Amino acid sequence: MIAKLKKVLYTVDESNPDAVVVVRAADDTSIQAWAIARSRAACMIAQGKHDLGKVERVVPANVLRRAKSLDGVMNESSALSSDDWRAEELRILDETDKVLAAIVHVSDLKHVRELYEKSLSINELCCELVFGEERIKFTGKLGKVIIPARLTLPGRIVVSVRYLVEAIEHLVTKDEACFSVMQHRETYILVLTSERERHYIAERKKR
Repeated sequence: MIAKLKKVLYTVDESNPDAVVVVRAADDTSIQAWAIARSRAACMIAQGKHDLGKVERVVPANVLRRAKSLDGVMNESSALSSDDWRAEELRILDETDKVLAAIVHVSDLKHVRELYEKSLSINELCCELVFGEERIKFTGKLGKVIIPARLTLPGRIVVSVRYLVEAIEHLVTKDEACFSVMQHRETYILVLTSERERHYIAERKKR
């Protein structure tokens, strides 16, 4: 369980000693670990019996990184206060409705890495995802990738190539994943979902 929860650390800024992860338990059979930043977030879900009850705890990222057990994590955590901005972000991400969605085969997503490999020398490179005509088209300054998809609703969104590829690299699923977009106020958020994890990337404006 603890190894699965640690996967959320990929979104955490390693240079920030104050970086934290929110650990949540809504029932006694699963635990969620959330890493929340201003432009992206990730949620990892680990299945397994526990006796924590309903909790929302803030855990220093370095504590989770070196933890050997869930009990060790909880012993060095603090309660998530209701006025913590992360609490509001969690509520928004849980409750916001999707405005478009598509199902893709995970094996097809490997081609998106080509955009990332080309963009390693360029900071803040953006990529536009266009959902339509039974495919998703990823278009960046340095190239284009088209993958097949079973479309639910059409649309488009611009996101960071780096954040997108990192999310794809950390997405663990046997066959299919869901790409969807939800709207919060004036911002659209790209969501990648598999059975036990979710990745959120806020819309970026083209430069």
